Amino acid sequence: MSETVTDEQKKQEIDRRIASIIRHAEERIAKYTAQAAENYRNFFHWNAGNMYEAHMELEFFTGIRGITKTGDMDEVTRRLERHIRNIERELIDSSAFGSCTNEVVNLEHRLELDGKREIRQELKNYSTSLTTMANMAISYKIRINDYHTDPEKGRTLDLGVEYPTLEDVINAGWAITEAFAAIHGIECENQGDHFMAYYTEGEKEGWGAMTLEIYDNEGKRYEDL
Repeated sequence: MSETVTDEQKKQEIDRRIASIIRHAEERIAKYTAQAAENYRNFFHWNAGNMYEAHMELEFFTGIRGITKTGDMDEVTRRLERHIRNIERELIDSSAFGSCTNEVVNLEHRLELDGKREIRQELKNYSTSLTTMANMAISYKIRINDYHTDPEKGRTLDLGVEYPTLEDVINAGWAITEAFAAIHGIECENQGDHFMAYYTEGEKEGWGAMTLEIYDNEGKRYEDL
C-alpha cells in the first residue's frame, strides 16, 4: 500500500542522493587517479576535465551533507534554493572564457563554470523531485531479470510486494541480490542504476546472471541506487 510522502522521507531522499553523488565522485576520482598513474598524458587528454568536475562535486556535496539535519523541510528547501541562486549569480557574473593571458588558467576557469552548471542542475533536480513528491503518494516495486535459469531467453519477474519507501525497497533489493549470489556461488555488486549478480569464473566470467531494478508506482525506473 502506498503512503503519502512525509517530510522525513523527503529528507531521507535528499540525504540518499547527496551520499550517492559523493560516493560516485569518490569512485570517479579513484578511477582517474589510477589512469593518471598509468599514462598521465592519455588521462589528461581524455579525463582531466572529468577529474576536475568530480573534485568539484565531491567538495560541494560533502560541504552540504548535513543540510537536512537542522530545521524543517521548508527551511531545507530554502537552503537548496539559496545554493541554486548563489551559483546562478556566480555564473552570470563570470566571463564565459576567462580573462587571463595564461590559457591554462582560462581552461581551469571554463572547467569550473561547467562544474557549477552540473552542481546547479543536481540541486534543481532535488527541488523538482521534492515538488513532485509533495503532490503524490509513492511506493516502489522490484523487477528481476533472470539470465541464469534460461540464459538463451532470460525471463523478467515483477515481484508483487509494494514498498512504501526507497530505503525499504533498496534494502530488500540488495538482500535479494546477495541471496541469489550466495545460492549460486557467484558475486554481486551495485552498478549504480541496478543491482547485479555475476559470474566470476569459467566461460561466463563477468556476465550477469541476474539484474534487479527498482520502479515507482508510476512505472518510472529509479536509477540512482
